[in-house]
Amino acid sequence: MLALLAKALLSGALITAIAEIGKRMPTVAALVASLPLVSVLGVMLLWWQRPDAENMAIHAEATFWYV
Repeated sequence: MLALLAKALLSGALITAIAEIGKRMPTVAALVASLPLVSVLGVMLLWWQRPDAENMAIHAEATFWYV
């Protein structure tokens, strides 16, 4: 339960930071939002929860093709 709360807070902080940057500099906020921050964060959290190299390879390949 604590891990779920930490994930939610981290994700919320990322969204809030992008929104605050967007108030002053919309183009910089767009750049930050378009960076693969969410993908990297997802990979890190997935590895932390289930350290399986094969699963990570499948996830990374799927992310590549979806993008």
